[in-house]
Amino acid sequence: MVRFAEELRDRPRDELIGIVKGFNNEENLRAVLTFIRDRLTELAGKGITLEFPKHGSDG
Repeated sequence: MVRFAEELRDRPRDELIGIVKGFNNEENLRAVLTFIRDRLTELAGKGITLEFPKHGSDG
């Protein structure tokens, strides 16, 4: 995010406002979740699994 902010620092204000107004959070979340699903499906197809550390008193 810092890199993007630095890249946009010198852009005209009206251009920055257009970028913000054109951002669709719901569409972005949908695209990200689809990417994650597809990537996990691809990894599972290769036999790769992910392990997550357990938290709390039981692990």
